Amino acid sequence: MQKILYSFLCGILFISCSKQAPTLTSVKEISFNIGTPFSDRTIFHDKNKFEYLAFADYYTKSKLSFFTLNGKLKKEIPLNEITRNGEEIDRCIIKSLDSIVILGRYNNRVWLINETGNVLKQLNLNTIVPDKINEYEFSSSADNSFNGENLLLFSAWRSNSNDVEPEKDKDYQKYFYNRYNNSYSFLELKNIFNNYASCKYRIKGFNKQFEKNSEIAHMILPLYFTNNNDLFVYSIHCDTLYNYELPSYKLKTKIKIKSKHTSIGERGYNCDKEIIDHQSHTNNIAHYGGVIANVVYDKFRKLYFVTVPHKIDDKKEPEKKKLNRPFSVLIYNNKWKQLNELVFQSGKHNFFDLMVCKEGLLISKNVKENKNYNPKIARYELFKINN
Repeated sequence: MQKILYSFLCGILFISCSKQAPTLTSVKEISFNIGTPFSDRTIFHDKNKFEYLAFADYYTKSKLSFFTLNGKLKKEIPLNEITRNGEEIDRCIIKSLDSIVILGRYNNRVWLINETGNVLKQLNLNTIVPDKINEYEFSSSADNSFNGENLLLFSAWRSNSNDVEPEKDKDYQKYFYNRYNNSYSFLELKNIFNNYASCKYRIKGFNKQFEKNSEIAHMILPLYFTNNNDLFVYSIHCDTLYNYELPSYKLKTKIKIKSKHTSIGERGYNCDKEIIDHQSHTNNIAHYGGVIANVVYDKFRKLYFVTVPHKIDDKKEPEKKKLNRPFSVLIYNNKWKQLNELVFQSGKHNFFDLMVCKEGLLISKNVKENKNYNPKIARYELFKINN
């Protein structure tokens, strides 16, 4: 009996020890001939669970193009009914082919269009927000999606109609970021497809989760995505994912992202010490910083993928900037246990742009360092996920 038990335990130990960490194997490159430079992209599954890649051109021909995964154009939806009046688009969020939400850029407007591009409904968010004294600007993360019938937008504070704003640049800068960092970070939209649309501000002062100084300027908005009843929020200014429980929006847990090859998180800038050159600071972080670039969830294999570009010393290696530098793909299970870290060499992939499909992981090759770079053609490398 003891021998049988011993053999059984050894077998379990062997199986658990021999299970390899997930890896990626390159399968092929897929090209999507859009015909114009694209502003946005997403992966979409229709009601029959058929998979499409959607590419949006907001500026040249104003269209939304749907491709099959083998690169064939399936459908185009015009966006001219919105853009011909001079409106700019921030993001397309696809619920179905016949229910597409268009979020305006810098205008706090939302349009609902159908598969022919006709506007079914439009909504000025300024008219339904619960606070008319504080003005916010609303935008969306790249991989935003509906959580049931609800949609979450990022809210960036802009002004308060009751305030007397400081006149001096340095004083105004401190005032602005103090207000910004202590204001609401998200707006939850409900029932936007019917006549009972409503909204509610959520999560006050997200940046204070990782930066207690209210006079610190953060250059780029946080990114976020939802997975069932979980909201994950992260920023280029920290090394942590913040997991909020839905629908309560209570902080559930913090997930620290670690790499063996780079530090993660670039601090903001103290408004008390300098007048901030926003563009210069933003460029410096984007070109050389070690940051959480993107996080995606693989619902087919129940894995999370996190891309992290490696931090570069711009004085020692100034040529290794933007996408021309190594990056890591960190792989986690659905309990956020890190399973592997894979390093990719510089100049071949866009580490900000990756998507999960049924066949594996897509990583963009739209990088100017690639010889076949063409802004009118979206190129992705498909990787098989060996799990």
